[in-house]
Amino acid sequence: MKHYLASVFFFFNITFTGIVLAQPSFNDVDVLINQGQLTQAHTLLKTLERSGKFDENKTKLKLAKVLRKQNRYDDAIMQLNTISLINLPSKALLYDVTKELGINYRRSHQLKIAKKHYLKALKIAKSLNNKSLIGQSYNNLGSLYDAKNNVALSMEYHLKAQKFLETSKDWEMKASNFYNLGDLSVRIHNFDQAEHFFNEALINDKKSEEVKNIADTAIRLAEIKLKNNKYNEALDQFIEVISILKPLEANANLARAYNSLHRIYLKLDNPHMALSSVQHSLNHALKTQSPIRKANAYLHLIELHIQLKNTDLLELYLPKAQELLKDIDDKKLDAQLQYANAQYRMLKNQHEEAYYALLSAFAIHKLADQEITQGATEQYKRQVNALVQYQKLAQTEQKSAVMKVELEKQILQKRTWLLACIIILLFSVVTVYLYVIKHRNAQYKASLYQANLKQKDQMLADISHELRTPLSVLQLHIEALEHNLLDDKVLAYTKINNKMSQLNNLISDVYQLSQVQNQSIHLIWQECQLSTLTSHYIADMKTLAEQSNLRFIADIDIPDATIFTTDKQKLDQIITNLAKNACLYTDSPGHIRLKVRVNTKHIFIQIDDSTPGVSEAELNKLFERLYRIDKSRSRALGGSGLGLSICEGLTHALQGDIKLHHGKSGGLCVRIILPIIPTKE
Repeated sequence: MKHYLASVFFFFNITFTGIVLAQPSFNDVDVLINQGQLTQAHTLLKTLERSGKFDENKTKLKLAKVLRKQNRYDDAIMQLNTISLINLPSKALLYDVTKELGINYRRSHQLKIAKKHYLKALKIAKSLNNKSLIGQSYNNLGSLYDAKNNVALSMEYHLKAQKFLETSKDWEMKASNFYNLGDLSVRIHNFDQAEHFFNEALINDKKSEEVKNIADTAIRLAEIKLKNNKYNEALDQFIEVISILKPLEANANLARAYNSLHRIYLKLDNPHMALSSVQHSLNHALKTQSPIRKANAYLHLIELHIQLKNTDLLELYLPKAQELLKDIDDKKLDAQLQYANAQYRMLKNQHEEAYYALLSAFAIHKLADQEITQGATEQYKRQVNALVQYQKLAQTEQKSAVMKVELEKQILQKRTWLLACIIILLFSVVTVYLYVIKHRNAQYKASLYQANLKQKDQMLADISHELRTPLSVLQLHIEALEHNLLDDKVLAYTKINNKMSQLNNLISDVYQLSQVQNQSIHLIWQECQLSTLTSHYIADMKTLAEQSNLRFIADIDIPDATIFTTDKQKLDQIITNLAKNACLYTDSPGHIRLKVRVNTKHIFIQIDDSTPGVSEAELNKLFERLYRIDKSRSRALGGSGLGLSICEGLTHALQGDIKLHHGKSGGLCVRIILPIIPTKE
């Protein structure tokens, strides 16, 4: 209260007295904004604008920011559009104006225009090489895609923003990023994570000392308590937040808080207070310029009057909600309105109208579900379409000669008898051309056939060579045993057994590689809990690392309840092969690392190690059969040169992807992406 009275006194002192002790400035405006005194800040800015002593564009931008904080988005857009973007003195100011336009267009639900301004602001931020501004741009794009119900893309942009904002001192922007991440966590029903993010947002809001933002974040924390059925705690916190918001005239937040209060009172079986709260919510929503907020308030009031069977009031509110939703592209709200209309018709005993309203609600709801499903598969479709386009391109190249002949034939058929000689000549040229193409195609097929034969012969030769070495050693030891040339027979038998195991492993690898290449692998799909599998892999890899005198690092960040579908045996084999490979080819002292991440559609598994690494040329050959970088070391360690080829084939069989990269620690990095729900054939 002391801060409030002080700011009011300060405002009247600098605005209405003839004796001014200090020239007012933008800093004074910022103080009023932080204290939530937006009306006084707006009036002071108007005074500064009329004085003509301050930069006109900066004053208009500041005015637009105050209007936005008052939820007057249309007025803010009009204010920003009076700024000439061509004559701005700096890129930083251009960024600020463009960003503000994007925010106001998004909040007035003009998403296409908002996206255009957000992308332009991101481009300017990158040209300035300013991490804080880049992070802010990604955060705004995340909010945009959240408004479009694209949760996956929204989360991706917000996490990008978090990386750029790590070292930023812009507490308001960092709070906004944590707030948005908390909001997304609520949407995926991870309330513990949401509470963490909202607490982080509140910490940064308090550092920014902006009262309105503090209250807004406190509302979200109270809403989390409401979702966790802690009704009395949530009720006390909402009443406290409303007491903070009322002096600030924060109508948007007040509408939201009162709406949550009405839900609590319904849970506490107090319909009278619920009705009073939802009416307060509507009154404050109508003072904002957000059509979404107004429509939501009307719909909540309508739902309550349906429960109370107040048909006269429903007849008043339903058309108003319908009028608002005409300019809003939100199928969820449209379906909610149609369902409410059906309930109203039932109360009026207009059963036929109620039936058609229900049909309309179901149709809209079905269309919304289809859009969500379409968005979820959009990325996968793009990848498939790219592959299809590549295949079509190859087919088009093969058919190009035939198409050219057909085109020439159509042209020739249109010629008159005066061009007969030319037609004959052209036909002869085409015939020769076709013969050459056919001949070349035949040669190409023959060369491919020869190349395949040569590849098979080379593979047989390589495998024969791999078999010959342990067989030769076996033969030498057996002959030595026959002639009693070895003193330590136990050691000889041990070496024979090791070589037989090496032969058995090589034959098994060759057989499995053959199955992979012939696509004859039998997969047993089953649902697995990712955290359980990861625990097993950590234990196995830790043991392998300790046996090789290496340090093991586990970098795991996954939800505990993640379930995905795969062939567990094949996935175990992939991880085991890669882990053994990492241990065998990493110098001691060194380390190997297992990293696991997950999003809504994919699981990301990464195994990397420390030195030695591989060259760029060798990196591109590691998936080739029987390829080794250090052949003498590979044989000494029992490697067949087929492990990575098998891993690649098994990963593709599981509908995943595997890539090799240079590791950050100087070694090899293997990254695997697997679908959470594969397309089973």
